[in-house]
This record gives sequence, structure tokens and C-alpha cells, in this order.
Amino acid sequence: MNILLLLALLLCSVSCHKKEEPKKPLFQVEVTKPKVEDITLYHSYVGHVEAYVQVDVTAQVEGVLTGYYFTEGMEVKQGDLIFSIDSRPYEAQLSKTEAALSHSIANLRYAEDVAKRNASLAQKDYVSQLEYDEYITNVMTSKATIKENEAEIDTAKINITYCNIHAPMNAVSGKLKIQVGNLIRNAGEEALVTLNQITPIYTYFSVPQKDLPHIMELHRKKALKVEAFLNGDESKPYCGDLDLIDNQVNDQTGSIWLRGVFANEEKLLWPGEFVDVNLMLEEKKNAILLPTNAITLGQKGKYVFILKSNQTVELRYIETGEAIGSMTLIEKGIEPGETVVTQGQINLTNGIQVKVKS
Repeated sequence: MNILLLLALLLCSVSCHKKEEPKKPLFQVEVTKPKVEDITLYHSYVGHVEAYVQVDVTAQVEGVLTGYYFTEGMEVKQGDLIFSIDSRPYEAQLSKTEAALSHSIANLRYAEDVAKRNASLAQKDYVSQLEYDEYITNVMTSKATIKENEAEIDTAKINITYCNIHAPMNAVSGKLKIQVGNLIRNAGEEALVTLNQITPIYTYFSVPQKDLPHIMELHRKKALKVEAFLNGDESKPYCGDLDLIDNQVNDQTGSIWLRGVFANEEKLLWPGEFVDVNLMLEEKKNAILLPTNAITLGQKGKYVFILKSNQTVELRYIETGEAIGSMTLIEKGIEPGETVVTQGQINLTNGIQVKVKS
């Protein structure tokens, strides 16, 4: 009996001195509260800039180029003289046609006089009707020749005006494509210079056909705004208006061209540049925004972990909307004021206790 009592006391002593197992450390997390603010929803695309108007300036008459009156790459104003062509051959042609007109007028006067003098003789049969008809024909022929001469004079005058080429609009000039002293052949075929109007200016961007119905629905209700950014710098947006939705979807790419027009008063958007484009869609009041890195994609959809007051977390599935920079619009699942885990989700399960990093 004493031996059994002794063994019991020994077991009790060993049990009483056994070390307690250490508690597992809590997972540390970072948290935040959703932002609630008014936002504008938009879609982002890549666009390219094109001139509002591009004109290849060509000569309308042949001749030797005698001068150009602009600096390459600089602005020209509508109506400015930009090229001159040797006009002397056309001035000589004008003098020649004017002389021909004078000759034709003299012939007409003579033909009319002959016809008048023979009119009474024809009535008395002193002149045959055939001869008299020839006199009348000479009068009509002289009148026709005068009209032909007048048309030739008009043509010569027009050709002289074509020898001075003026800018058709306010624009920026390009590289000169012909030098002074060269003979311009085949008028109208080769450009002398290209002019680009850049105030205003266009930006074209391609939109997937899946975005088109929503864009068209909103565009029918109001004018949509477009923002363009150079070199990804969203701190300096260039603001414009959507002015064109093309009339056909490309059946090979499944996309459609849209176009924004920008005032470009500072002339910083330049034809040929690639830009980032935001097509502004609609405004949303009191929208709930959450950092995108707080959202996890699981087999059942997107979810977040909500920090409860007892320092445990709740796994909650959510519905999201557009991404806006580093934030995502929350359509359903989160209320303003709730605390959401933004870092450390990989170690969490529903109901687990956590520690918030200070």
C-alpha cells in the first residue's frame, strides 16, 4: 500500500513540474479602412496622335521654283505666301491671249459690217442667199472666237495666281521637299511640303467591341470626355472630347476606332506620338474604394479578410467594379467604416486571431 502511495506522489510531482507549451505567435497583418468618395469611372486605352488637318502642298502649275517663305518646322498662318513659281511664261501667255482677243474683236467688227452692208443687197437678190449666210456665219464664228479668247485669258490669269502658293490654314510646316531653282514637273503629283494643323488635334484609340455598347449608351446621353497622358504621366492630363465613334468594327481584330479632339493650345501633343488615353464614362457618388492588393481571387470568386473587434478575421466574398489606379471599386460586400486586411492574407483562414502591425 505504501509503495502504491509513493508511486502516486512521484507521478503527481512530475506532472506538476511539467513545462507549459508556448503559445503560437499571432500572424501580423496590415489593415486599412475603405475610402468613400465621388469618382469618375473610365476605361484606359493606348492611342496615337494625328493632325487635325494634314495638307500636302503641291503646285498646280509647272515651272521653276523661285522661292519659299517659311522656316521648316515652324508655324505658318492661313494666307501666308509660302512658295513662288516663275510666272513669266504664264504672263507671256496672258499677253498672247489678250492680243488674240483684240484680233478677234476686230474680225467681229469687220464681219458685222460686211453682213450689215449685204443684208439689203440680199433682199434685192443682188447677193445670193448662200453668200449672205456665209457673212452671218463669219459674225457668229468671230463671237465664238472672242469667247474662246476670253476663256484663255481667264486661264492664264488663274495660272499666274497659281505661281504664288499660300498656306490654306494655320499649321506647322514640315521638311521642305524641293529646293529653289528646281523645275516642278507633273503639277499636283509631288508635295512641296506637308502642313499639319495641330490646334486642335486628334487622338485615335482602339476599343474592344465588348466595351462598345456601354460607351454608345453613355455617349447618347451626354458628351464623353477624354484624357490623354504623355509618357504615362497621369499628373498632367490633356483634356478633350470624344467626337467620333467609327461606323464599323474591324472583323479581324474585334475592335473599333474612337477619336478624341483636344484644343492643344500649348502644342505639346504632336502628330505621330503614342499616348495613354482615359475615356471618362460616368460619375459615381459615395463610391467605396479599396486598395487592389487587399483583394484575393479564390475558387468561388474575389474575397477579402475583415478584421473584427475581437482581433479575429472574417473571410468575405465581394463584388468589384472598375480598377482606378491602385484602388478598386467595391460594388458589394464591404460597408464604410469596416477594417480590411491589406497585407498578410496568405497566412489567414476564417476566424483566425491576428495582430495588427503598429
